[in-house]
Amino acid sequence: MKTSKEIEKMNNSNNEITQISGTYLRTVQSHHYRLSKKLNLEKHQDLNSFIFSF
Repeated sequence: MKTSKEIEKMNNSNNEITQISGTYLRTVQSHHYRLSKKLNLEKHQDLNSFIFSF
């Protein structure tokens, strides 16, 4: 089974991530929020775009 970090790198929507990982939508949203905060992203910046820029 893939980890949540591996799933997020696959550029899936939040709903797709919940189906793949078997977690709740709110959990996925919280992970995105915490990751964005740790990376010091502005609210208008997209986490997926940031990840794929590397």
